[in-house]
Amino acid sequence: MPVVCLIGPNDRRYTDYALDGQVVIQKEELECVPCQRKVCPLGHHRCMQELRPEDVLDAAERILRREHADPLVRQRAAWWLGEHEDLWSVPALVDALGDPSA
Repeated sequence: MPVVCLIGPNDRRYTDYALDGQVVIQKEELECVPCQRKVCPLGHHRCMQELRPEDVLDAAERILRREHADPLVRQRAAWWLGEHEDLWSVPALVDALGDPSA
């Protein structure tokens, strides 16, 4: 099952399940990543605060555009996005999944 995995302070070795189609988004360039703490010891929690919605949408779009994308995955993604109508304003997702009103 394709997955977009958002990782903050965790070491990705503990959350990497080698899922087919997994895309990991993590701010690896931060000096403090991975700290493995629930509460940010530096008080800024940048590893999560700096994860951008655009990166998540881009990762989802890449998964959906794969030629080998399973029709069931596309159907589930369309259902989920139907529950989050605000995301239908992203043209690339409408192109990838088709217009939900059609």
